[in-house]
Amino acid sequence: MDTERKVKFDYDRPFQGKMVKTIFQDKDFQLTVANYLDPDVFETKVHRWVARTITRFVRTHGTPMSKDALINHHRRALKENRFKGDDRELSRTFVRKIDRPLADRDYVKEELYNFIKAQDTKTRILDILDAYEKHRWDEINTLFADGQVIQNIGLGSLGHFYNRDRDQRLARRRLPVERGIPTGIPNLDQHFKHKGVPRKTINSIIAPQGRGKTGSLVHIGRSAIISGHKVLHISINEMSEMAMQDRYDAALTQFDLNDLESPKTRKRAWKRAGELGRKYGEFLVIKEFDSVTVAGIEAYMKLLASTSGFVPDVVIIDYADLITPSRHYEKTYEEAGLTYRELRALAKRHNLVVWTASQTNRGALNKPVITKADLADSLKKADVADLIIALCQTKKEKLKRRARWYVDKSRYGQSEFELPPCRVNWARQQMLAA
Repeated sequence: MDTERKVKFDYDRPFQGKMVKTIFQDKDFQLTVANYLDPDVFETKVHRWVARTITRFVRTHGTPMSKDALINHHRRALKENRFKGDDRELSRTFVRKIDRPLADRDYVKEELYNFIKAQDTKTRILDILDAYEKHRWDEINTLFADGQVIQNIGLGSLGHFYNRDRDQRLARRRLPVERGIPTGIPNLDQHFKHKGVPRKTINSIIAPQGRGKTGSLVHIGRSAIISGHKVLHISINEMSEMAMQDRYDAALTQFDLNDLESPKTRKRAWKRAGELGRKYGEFLVIKEFDSVTVAGIEAYMKLLASTSGFVPDVVIIDYADLITPSRHYEKTYEEAGLTYRELRALAKRHNLVVWTASQTNRGALNKPVITKADLADSLKKADVADLIIALCQTKKEKLKRRARWYVDKSRYGQSEFELPPCRVNWARQQMLAA
């Protein structure tokens, strides 16, 4: 491989050995991503030989390489004196132990996959430039199309084979159902299989202006916190960090929002916040952005993790509609759909729950029941969301501090039904059973 085509392979020898073992142990990875690997990137002769032997076997036979097949190839290599000196014994040991489980295999696999993607992308770009200079237009199309395979195949999984992998389903169903993260909304969590919202999802509240979308998000954040989860609350050009601090103080300490400044209350609220900190640790980060993309949010999350060790279980975005799109379309509803898809991908990558809210049109102000059809802009985001709940409240109900939740869409169970009315106390960012 030409020097200009190489991507820096910055891993030590033991980690490179884990990479080769991962290629062997993960059969789907052998069949897919490993085919794009150049074995010459490995530093030692043993690692290069094993990686090359596996990839050649897959290309020749179209099936994963078994340990017996690898042992036979190794015996032949020893007879042909492919290994000399210490490498003979090193290769024997490596082949013998190649199927021993790796505790961090998923991490090793991700690192190798990212390297292979980077290497393939760089090589492909240079090939496309070369084809461009030579006016080989069909070759450019082929190079681009082939490049989508490695970029979109994920971490080498061919998918779940219904018959072959039925033992996996049986084993999974023997395990206790992982509980979701509770919303705290009266009578809602009981309708979900996980008794809460599962991770790797995006969930949205819809309501008209001034009905309590931000208050509802804070209530959900509080519920996650008191159930032992960490929350990152992001406000985008909507409400200041200071205002959000007060809302969470009201929700968590149960003092009215307007009383937090009084001499008697502020000290008691401070004390109660300290008690919560001792009980739950550092459980909440509030961050305000004037503007930000989904990539910017992810970069901020990585900064939080590296500098303070704070890794959220729930990310609340107030509101996703205000996120700067990563790509501009002629029609803005396409941008909204793209943002929601990116947020859902973020939730999957970081194994977390994303909550956000969207505003309905003015016509929904006087409607007794609100649905996604009342969204102010794009239905594309409704297509992506895993859960859409509407905060419904007539003028009469607002005066009585009552509201109703309508479950418009749910991938966790039943949908298109109304929950019993609940009491709202926005002075404490609270929703209670009526």
